This record gives sequence, C-alpha cells and structure tokens, in this order.
Amino acid sequence: MNGEIEQLISLSSAANGVVAGGIEPSDYYPGNSSFGFCNAVTFVDLERGPSGAYREIERHPSPVEWLDSLKRAAGCSVWLGYGATNRPDVQDHMLAGFTGGGGSWSLMVAADNLTERWIGRWEVTDAEASDRRSWKVTYGCTDRVEGPVPRPDVHLDATVDRLRRVLQDIHAFSASHDQEGWADIFQKALMSLDTTTKPRLPGKMKLVCFDRYPELARRLLGAAYTAWVFGGMGSWNDLYFEEERVFKLYQTLSAELYAAVCEALQVASTSFER
Repeated sequence: MNGEIEQLISLSSAANGVVAGGIEPSDYYPGNSSFGFCNAVTFVDLERGPSGAYREIERHPSPVEWLDSLKRAAGCSVWLGYGATNRPDVQDHMLAGFTGGGGSWSLMVAADNLTERWIGRWEVTDAEASDRRSWKVTYGCTDRVEGPVPRPDVHLDATVDRLRRVLQDIHAFSASHDQEGWADIFQKALMSLDTTTKPRLPGKMKLVCFDRYPELARRLLGAAYTAWVFGGMGSWNDLYFEEERVFKLYQTLSAELYAAVCEALQVASTSFER
C-alpha cells in the first residue's frame, strides 16, 4: 500500500474513532504504524500574503492536537476524498508508487458548521535518520466551505461487485499469461470478499478502529490492501508483454483495478459506524 494513502486512511479512521469515543489521541500518535517513517506530522492553514504567495500558519503541531480539536467539535465526521488526475500522458496507477502520484487524495472534515479539505505534502528532511524516520508530513487546509457537507452516500454492495468483477478479470489474465505469483495475489484479494471468510487485512497490517466498519467495508479494505500491486521496479506496473494486444489488455485491466481499489478505499472510509 502507498504510504501516503495508508496514512490518510489511518487518520480518517482514527478521527472518527476519537469522535465516537473509541480511542484517545495520545494512544494513536506517534505509535501507529502509519507514522513509522515520519519524524513530524503537522497541520497548517494557508494564508495568502500581499504578493499573492501563500505562507503556512501552523494550526496543530501533531495529529494529537488535531484529533483533540475534532473531539471538541460539534457533529464531526471525517472521510477520504479522491479524484483521478486523468492525465493524457500517463495513467494514475503508473504513478501510484511515487510521492504525490496516483491521483488526488485528501481528508474531508465536516465539523462546527464548516467543511475543510486537508491535503498532505511529504518531504524528506533527514535522509540519514538511523530510525528511518526521514519524512516530514504537512497537511494543509486547502479549502474551507461554510455549512455542513454530508458524507457521500455509500453503496457497499455495488462497490464490492465492481471490485470482484475486476479482480476476476485480472486474475484470469494473470493465470493465462504465466503470471502465477500475481494470480495468487488476486485470488487472495477475491477471498477477502468471500462471505465465508473472516474480514481482515493482509499479513500483519492493522487499521485503528477496524471493527467499527460494517462487514462489507472491512472486506473491501482487506481486498483493496491485498490487491494493491502498484509501485515501481518489481511491481505489477513493471510487467511487459511483447504482443501488442496482450499488453493493451494488461494496461486496461491495470487501470480498471486501480480505479476499483481506490473507489473501495474511499467508500469503505466513508462507512465508519458511530
């Protein structure tokens, strides 16, 4: 899973968990695994100066203070925002392994009769950190709208059906083109959607307040995390097929899988149960 997206999912889940009284902010940060490579995580407002340039004004020095502020807010709700970039030169899934790539992700926060959009910026500030905490993450409040914006309607059944269909197609493609290792991964993702199995995330991955999501949302999260095969060298993105017809099908299926996985993550995050 892309570390930036994983952290956004984690922050969204933690925020709703704090508001619901399920966790305390100090129990979440900095110990949560989504911050394992971060030396600082701050929240800032963007203020336009006389010259037209923006400057950053710190609002919260860490996720603890940000979560505390949400805990005190009235009617708070948090979910993931996502939008495809639709670049003509390269598809989003090909950039998903790079910082800032793979579409536009954000945290949407509705509270105190305001709705805010927070977008993260990752930058290396200590490349030689012995504890591998090389990154500073700054979440900037890029938009603020007066009045509450309701959480988007979620259609878990339809989202599960879409992801299942794409996984079946890409599994069949992998199995028929000597990509057994990838076929196994897609089969495991399909099993996450199987109602006869227990909903869970792959391997040792954990998500705070995972049990506060509906069963279908937990299945979507498990399948999406498992099916996240997008990255750099050695990833699914790194494959090549000499036959043009086959390579075009591979590109089409990859783009469809990425879109379905991103939709699954967004829809699941919006379905948190209070």
